[in-house]
Amino acid sequence: MINPLKIFSVLLVSLLSMLSLFNCYQASERKVTPAFYHWKNTLNLSDKIYQQLHKLEVQKIYLRFFDVDWEHGKAVPLSVLNKQADIPDSIYIVPTVFITNRTMINTAGPDIPELAEKIFKKLSRLSTEFKKEQIKEMQFDCDWSQQSREKYFHLLEVLKSKLSNQGLKISATIRLHQIKYYQKTGIPNVDRGVLMFYNMDDIDQLETPNSIINISLAKTYLSELKHYPLTLDIALPIFKWGLVFQDGKMVKIINNLDSKELGDEEHFFKIQQNRFEVSKSTYLKGYYIYQKDQIKLEQVNIKTLREAADLLTENINNDDLNVIFYHLDSVQIADYSNEDLKNIYHRFH
Repeated sequence: MINPLKIFSVLLVSLLSMLSLFNCYQASERKVTPAFYHWKNTLNLSDKIYQQLHKLEVQKIYLRFFDVDWEHGKAVPLSVLNKQADIPDSIYIVPTVFITNRTMINTAGPDIPELAEKIFKKLSRLSTEFKKEQIKEMQFDCDWSQQSREKYFHLLEVLKSKLSNQGLKISATIRLHQIKYYQKTGIPNVDRGVLMFYNMDDIDQLETPNSIINISLAKTYLSELKHYPLTLDIALPIFKWGLVFQDGKMVKIINNLDSKELGDEEHFFKIQQNRFEVSKSTYLKGYYIYQKDQIKLEQVNIKTLREAADLLTENINNDDLNVIFYHLDSVQIADYSNEDLKNIYHRFH
């Protein structure tokens, strides 16, 4: 006689096994593309960088072509890329333009189409220095505000029309506060966004533990990430800097500064972990700093990057995802092993 309970047990085990296999299959479905930002004025990659790009299986470089800032009563291009090296044919290039918020605030509404045309033409000219098949997308980076939102979104609309006529996609950077309060801050009409998962705490406060990244603070901003109605990629920080404070006010940022460069006890006194006081006025990496100034060192260790990756993986729903490290610099990459960076990418699968 057939035992119904036994049959049910067998079917249940089979069903659970199938669900387990399905979940494993689903988890492995996401396509993750390793990428870097390049934010220097000169593109001049060393042999070591080329080797690391290959070992890390990097498939995209978001290459800053120029900035747009407001000077002398008009929008002007600054820090235009000086190309002195090639990007391997196997790597796609995403030309990127940084636009200051004050540019958008000061540009009159009727002048937006003209500004878009100038940006588009400059991008087109600079793009001719690279192979056409390497460029499929262009990106725009602006931390817009309520005051500038309408004009910036209009700028993106005009640029999107021009780029789509060339068969190109458009993407825009998104900050954490623009995720949490998207119904207020608005959503740009672009093909993709990049969530900039850094520079999230108050840089101007000496007591801020780490302004580059704060996992506890980030958690408070991610409640709406799953509902954000734009496909998002992720940018993660691998940079370091020293923040110089005078009389409690942050006055200078010195990039790529670490504790080894503050080891001269005649000029620097260690107050606490990652905090130093200038004992005697001196030059530091080309900057003059004064006695009694304080220097706070900030960096993101690999443990924090893992926590960031795990947190974001839980909250993002993409089937395909670009994971972009900021930024491509031999000094900064040296602080992380290839295995560590690969592990970060793989946590998003």
